[in-house]
Amino acid sequence: MRPEIQARLRAKGIEELFAVQKYTYKLFIEGFELIVKSKTGSGKTLAFLLPLEELIAQDSETAPHNNNIKAIILEPTRELAIQVKAMIDKFSGLSCELVYGGADSSGQ
Repeated sequence: MRPEIQARLRAKGIEELFAVQKYTYKLFIEGFELIVKSKTGSGKTLAFLLPLEELIAQDSETAPHNNNIKAIILEPTRELAIQVKAMIDKFSGLSCELVYGGADSSGQ
């Protein structure tokens, strides 16, 4: 894991990865497609966000001027999408836009 990612996690109070994150990190980086089942609060969201950030950083090194969309994360519910966006904002260095249906355009 990149030192800047590790430093950001430490600054947020994360000194060690949870088991699900340790187990899946290398598999994600190597391109395996995974289905991860683990209890609520076990770290599944960071288990995919951390390697995603690593892969995006690697891509940026090989194509530094490519500002295209790097990833799309699909979630089954609006609530989960909002939760994932909050995790991205809190723990990653990624820029993220949240798009979901079921709300009128005025935001009310």
